[in-house]
Amino acid sequence: MTPKIRTARTLRTSREKKRSEEIMPSPFVTNGTVVYGSYRLKEVICNDRSPCCRLVELYAKMGLHRYNLLKGENYQFVCVQKYHYRLILAPSTYFITVVATDPSTSLPQTFHIRIEEDRHAAFILKCNISRIQGEFNKFDGGLCYPGNMPEWPTEDPFDNGKRFYVLNDSELQDNEWIRLYLELAVTKHLSTQMDPDLSELKIVNAAIDIQVLNEGLNAINATVYISYKDSCEARVGKDVDRIAIVRRNFDERTGCFTLMGMHQSSETIPKKGANQSEAGVGKDVDNIRRSYSKHTSCQETGFECRKNVQES
Repeated sequence: MTPKIRTARTLRTSREKKRSEEIMPSPFVTNGTVVYGSYRLKEVICNDRSPCCRLVELYAKMGLHRYNLLKGENYQFVCVQKYHYRLILAPSTYFITVVATDPSTSLPQTFHIRIEEDRHAAFILKCNISRIQGEFNKFDGGLCYPGNMPEWPTEDPFDNGKRFYVLNDSELQDNEWIRLYLELAVTKHLSTQMDPDLSELKIVNAAIDIQVLNEGLNAINATVYISYKDSCEARVGKDVDRIAIVRRNFDERTGCFTLMGMHQSSETIPKKGANQSEAGVGKDVDNIRRSYSKHTSCQETGFECRKNVQES
């Protein structure tokens, strides 16, 4: 993907847009349809009679993940109370009011979260607002430039201890954001579904670039590889063994937190063989990645997933 060039003109226009948004009615505290800049925002109330769709719940969890990552907290998602979104078919923006709890106190908190889709049917998401209601956060409200899509590795990330760290079972359980990343990748990459069936996803392994491990698994900037099985025949056919790649990035200057990635068949990942020796795996990361090619498009369906006949 060609990176966006930030010229003086585009930066000036972006700053003017941000200033104009600051004096508009906040969608977080306004009821009903809101005129926000040059577009209208529709309000959706979520309750037991009208549950929130899966996509917006995933967006809410992404916003909480940003807050926890930056603040060192562990707030857990409870529910979406309401959200506003742009009434357009193109990439939309969501203003979400979320209830979450701190496990140490069990007290509920109301969060305001903004998620912006960068393009249609693609896993490129930007979050520049995630805060407790009434709280001031110096990182909130900045401009977002997502950067480049991650590229597929040239070797198996789950069989190379020099480049990648493979998480153990307890680490997979303790880091719930790995499941979130997988569900976002499956929901957004080449898909426009609002309520996908994600019940057939099973994580097998997860690995992270070893270059960021000095900051721990919760490094602000990281690339994560997730090996998983997807038994949803309507989505992947018989190709149940999959791999997802997700890059997270945080720009301290703008406060923009981005998640982007994709998924494909695990058969496309090279395995270590006679033509791949240990001597070659220690090269610099930037020199051994290759550009990703077009991947098999997913099949859209409104029906529930059907399990494949053969399961492991």
